[in-house]
Amino acid sequence: MPGQPAEAPMAGPGPRSMGGNAPTLTPEQQPVSPPLIARLSDCPLTRAQRNRITDAIARRDYKAAETELVSEIDRQPSSTDLLNAAAGIFFVDGQFLNVAIALKKSDHIRPLSPADRLTLALAYVALNRGEWARTELDKLVHENPKGAIYLYWLARIDYDERRYSDAAATLKRTIAIDPEFTKAYDNLGLALEANGDSEEALHEYDTAVNLNRKLSSPSPWPPLNQGNLLSRLGRYGDAAASLKEALRYDPNLVQAHFRLGFVYDKQGQEGDAIAELRKAVSLDKAYADPLYALGRIYYRKGDKQRAEDAFQAYRKLKSDQNAKRNQP
Repeated sequence: MPGQPAEAPMAGPGPRSMGGNAPTLTPEQQPVSPPLIARLSDCPLTRAQRNRITDAIARRDYKAAETELVSEIDRQPSSTDLLNAAAGIFFVDGQFLNVAIALKKSDHIRPLSPADRLTLALAYVALNRGEWARTELDKLVHENPKGAIYLYWLARIDYDERRYSDAAATLKRTIAIDPEFTKAYDNLGLALEANGDSEEALHEYDTAVNLNRKLSSPSPWPPLNQGNLLSRLGRYGDAAASLKEALRYDPNLVQAHFRLGFVYDKQGQEGDAIAELRKAVSLDKAYADPLYALGRIYYRKGDKQRAEDAFQAYRKLKSDQNAKRNQP
């Protein structure tokens, strides 16, 4: 495929290829390939090499494991087992460009397994290359039309491209295949909300939240998305309940603290609002919106100095972020 990094050399174990602006992967984006250590048993490695790599992975010294594997790939460039194992380690280390390079090299030698092709697609998603990810996902859907996870990620790409109706239609297909797919309902809610279908979106969020509660490790995102919409609709009591549920699952979810602060302010609970907004600021120094919200509350209370401090911090943060975005 033109433009894809199929034949570039893999970067050494230095700075990550994606740089500081690399998106953070959410849990459902983790690769579903075989476990890293288990894959090593299929690799043409000596026992000593395998032990060194296994020990490095166990202590999360991914750079050491990558160095060992890349060195062996240089000696055995046609080994798909080595390339696929290296891609798995690059993925958990956040080196998504190297994931793509390793798996494309492997794919040229022998077609990837569905699990490895999905990992390649997710690496492209992380690299903001939705068109490349879509190509790999289309191949997977062609081979397995009932693969709900593949349709789900195609819908995610549609959503990122603001094709909300397409995303909603694909997510409904996903749910028809897997009626217990919590994330599909949650993202369907997002797509419907983006299309202006608030009531239908709330219905999907309700389903996502109910399914989410049954999971062994519930995600904070369904109740957060539900709470965000409820707050925008002015249903502040219901919104607060949803946002508190999100914080039970992840007490450090900065977006939930910010939105809960907004809701408390709308309910006239200024002290609680300030506490939540301060918590949001403390959790993410690069998140500007809580500073602006704090400034408005302080100004309304007549605390002009604190208001000005918050507004000044907000302006500086926004200016710094804009300057960084405009860098060549």
